[in-house]
Amino acid sequence: MSVARLGAAGRPWTIYPGWWVAAGACLSLGLAAGMSFWAFGLFVGPLQAEFGWSRSAIAGATSLSLLVSGCASPLVGRLVDRYGPRAVILIGTAGTATGYLLLSRMGELWHLFAVLGLLAFFRTWIFYVPFTTLITRWFTRRRATAMGIATSGFGLGGLVFLPLTAELLTAVGWRVAFAAAALLVVLINGAFLVLVRDDPPAAWATHDAGAGPGARTLPDGLWRFDDVRAIVRAPVFWLLAAGFALFFFAQWAFLFHGPQLLERAGVPLRHAALVFSLAAGLGVFLRLSLGWALDRVRRFELLAVVVLGTMALALLVLGLGTGTFQLAAFVVLCGLGSGVGPALEPILVGRLFGRARYGTVYGILDGVDTVAAIPGPYLGALVFDLTGSYGPVLALYSAAFAVGAGAFALLAWLTGRRQSPATTAERGDATPRAGVPCSSSRPAPAEAGGAARATVVRSSLVIVVPGQNEQRRVVPRVTATPTPGDAGAPNLLGLDRRGFPEVRRPTVTSRGGTTI
Repeated sequence: MSVARLGAAGRPWTIYPGWWVAAGACLSLGLAAGMSFWAFGLFVGPLQAEFGWSRSAIAGATSLSLLVSGCASPLVGRLVDRYGPRAVILIGTAGTATGYLLLSRMGELWHLFAVLGLLAFFRTWIFYVPFTTLITRWFTRRRATAMGIATSGFGLGGLVFLPLTAELLTAVGWRVAFAAAALLVVLINGAFLVLVRDDPPAAWATHDAGAGPGARTLPDGLWRFDDVRAIVRAPVFWLLAAGFALFFFAQWAFLFHGPQLLERAGVPLRHAALVFSLAAGLGVFLRLSLGWALDRVRRFELLAVVVLGTMALALLVLGLGTGTFQLAAFVVLCGLGSGVGPALEPILVGRLFGRARYGTVYGILDGVDTVAAIPGPYLGALVFDLTGSYGPVLALYSAAFAVGAGAFALLAWLTGRRQSPATTAERGDATPRAGVPCSSSRPAPAEAGGAARATVVRSSLVIVVPGQNEQRRVVPRVTATPTPGDAGAPNLLGLDRRGFPEVRRPTVTSRGGTTI
């Protein structure tokens, strides 16, 4: 009996059934992330030992799989918006299971390239885009908490499936490990598809998901756009894409090289897997236990700056050595960064661009991120082959995290130049228009010397010219109201407060000839 059917039949549930959707998404994402990102680095040694392939060749196959995944993401996003997440997950499950079975039978290097490409294409169908779309459809007020639960599956993959894979490789070999992954994909995703539907049933359509005191309803898009083309032309989209592209460039590549780095430093393979499992476990714990805090965060862009800075520091600490203290510090820092980071991307997509085209926008963004991450594993392997050390590799990935943090800082600066739309929604005094962010009705700072005063009222600008006979003119609003502290702010990108190229205000002339 499905979660949705139980909820629709007289609402017998004591808790909102969307939480079961989030928990199931967590488990499915954990399997996909565990086998594709956390554990795949463990297969490098066995494949080298059996076939004699170089690390660069295996890393090249991994980079090719990222290219395929990135190209497939926009397609998956469109399909999710058109046919629903469940249909996409069903096809992806069948294709992914087939890919793992083929990997268990490969015998040539070109087999690795071909099958990893096939696997990457269908893995995109069972990864973040469809599952986070489900969460966005099922949740409004507690969406940040639900998204934290679902995306904690990324850390769950390292906590559960990384040590499980290490044990399978030691006990039965890499071929059986790939076959076991195929079976797990069918069992876990099959059960999820049986129990879940695309949207909440009518009986739960207006449910608030048990919002507690202080929980906020996330605004349905700080910026409104007429179509997807307008979104991808907006500077805020590309700042968001740049930040996450650099985050995943460094994180995915380091997950590939991390176990090998520790093994080369003298750490046994099982202990290396344990280090990454502990970091992943800490990330899962933080995401689950601090979900209530995410519902109270107002500036997710600044949180992203902290996350990427923490990841850069984690790699620098590991570069100092692999002693007990360094490994413990790495576990804490990496757990903090990798635990929160993957949850921020779907939250920010919904926060900035809304739900109407969520699947398509997130698919495009995920495609940009994934394609940008393609050189990561290969560049790390190339640097290692040239230098014979992982020190320069860690420096490369730390620099990527730092530059990504800078991109998020600039995004936070742009979005922070005006009042939070959450306050506007609570006041109910403004209705956002296409391409224009929400803005509250409040007067601009008064200027000395009897200068004209301008006040935004809903979607109009009331201009008052002081004098014996005050002149009042109401003109259409062109740009958002300036917020306190904006005066004299450097316009580094030539953007207005909407994140678009600057538009001049209209000139209004009163009867007395005063020009504003």
